[in-house]
Amino acid sequence: MFGFVRKISRALAIAAIGLGSIAYAQINNGGGPSAAVNAGNGLSAAGNTLSVVYGNVANSAMQGNNTSFSTGNFSGAITSMLPITGALNAGAFSYGTLGYTDTNLFASFSTSVNSYAQIVVQNKNSGATASTDYVVSNDVGTATTYYGNFGMNSSGFTGSSVFNQPSYVYLTSTSSDLAIGTTTGNSIHFAVSNGSSDSMTINASGNTTIGGILTVTGNTNTNGLSGTTGSFSGGFNASSLSAVTGSFSGAVGAASISTTGNISDGGTLNVTGNTTLGGNLYQNGTLYAAYAINEAPPVTLASAATVNIGQAASNNVTITGTTTITAFDNVAAGIKRTVKFSAPLTLTYNATSLIIPGAQNIVTNPGDTMTARSLGSGNWEVIQYTAAYKADLNKSPIVVVFLGTPATTIAASSVSLIQFDSTWIDTNGLFQTGNNSIKPNYPGYYRFDTQISGSYPGTSGNIYCGFYKNGVIVDYGSTLQTLPSGTNYNTLTAQSIIFMNGSTDYMQVKCTNNTTSAFTITYNNNNWTKMTMQFLRDQ
Repeated sequence: MFGFVRKISRALAIAAIGLGSIAYAQINNGGGPSAAVNAGNGLSAAGNTLSVVYGNVANSAMQGNNTSFSTGNFSGAITSMLPITGALNAGAFSYGTLGYTDTNLFASFSTSVNSYAQIVVQNKNSGATASTDYVVSNDVGTATTYYGNFGMNSSGFTGSSVFNQPSYVYLTSTSSDLAIGTTTGNSIHFAVSNGSSDSMTINASGNTTIGGILTVTGNTNTNGLSGTTGSFSGGFNASSLSAVTGSFSGAVGAASISTTGNISDGGTLNVTGNTTLGGNLYQNGTLYAAYAINEAPPVTLASAATVNIGQAASNNVTITGTTTITAFDNVAAGIKRTVKFSAPLTLTYNATSLIIPGAQNIVTNPGDTMTARSLGSGNWEVIQYTAAYKADLNKSPIVVVFLGTPATTIAASSVSLIQFDSTWIDTNGLFQTGNNSIKPNYPGYYRFDTQISGSYPGTSGNIYCGFYKNGVIVDYGSTLQTLPSGTNYNTLTAQSIIFMNGSTDYMQVKCTNNTTSAFTITYNNNNWTKMTMQFLRDQ
């Protein structure tokens, strides 16, 4: 039967085309009716349906309202004449039908498959200028202007711009701006490396969240920057800068700064409002501000030769311990700290690095406070010092203790503690019976007096008494020299002004007998063996 079809006359073939149907045929160099062909050889089914169920059409141009291939190949140009202005569920060029209708459909492709449906465009050439592109243009578009391009470069592509890198996929706009976004209240998500979380998100309110480090090489202007780690090599201006760890090589201007990490600024820094830091703020390599500049809870630091009050996480600092302080840390000029001392220690005056009122050292008392201001380069000035307690002489402690035992003997060539055992006056309960000492409870300068009455039979050597602070002699008094044997009630005396720290310091009296005979200390109504203490002043 097929042999018969191939042998039919040219007139019958033309008639079959006119009916609009070619079935089970091969048409090579098809010569359709000249009246139906616009140019050269071709097939036309204008106003009808041309259907190729199985076959090949070569070297032809097709025009028709409805042309379909079930199986076969076509080599040539296809022009659709199908009107597309109405509501359609398939375009002029289509595969399947859409699940909805729309107008002006050039092309549509639809399927239903439990996998990905795809349109693949591939350029197999690996040349230096090869690429695969989808191009859109408008009414003023030309081959070089006003068009948008989505494409991919070949593996051998070369060029100088970022769009000319090998195998890069790109989306560009030429001669006009490029707008990327959502038209409804939805976010934009950016991800890399098939990550499980966004690398960057722009939410429906327009706020941007960056999941990694943000590096900016140009100027930055924003209404607010929050929760970012990154570096900015250009100028930076923001109405607020919060929860940021980063560096700025250009000028920084912000109405307010609130951070949880360190910020480094290589240019000028201008903050017109509040600044709250959770890390250090550096300007040109110098610490401009350290941690919280607001009135955060006090931070406790241990005393040391150099105490880093400038880097404390608060304006309020409590210093513990008794180690002498000679310096504070290197921070930007103008930083102020309010410092409270919990124990006595010495602030060492220096005309450059630690300027103190009166140009002298200060021995602190518990509860004393000071305000210190950085002068930059590690230099500080104490601009205010307030003592926690100013002694009232009418309320100052007075202690008088004496030896109540009629006779106490100090052996020859020995040193013995005078074991006072009776109290006459003790306004603040400072006498310690356990070690026969007086232990003041407030730091300051105290006057101590003692007198020792006794007798000894020796004729050579000397005897004297002294004050022992914390077991170490700090001063001693008059000396008895080679008195006649058997002389009674000779008196030893000593007076001294000594600083006591008000916490651990205690004072005792000891007697040194450098003779060959025992020295007997006595007590009666006229000759007391006693020690007295009176507060004079605080530091």
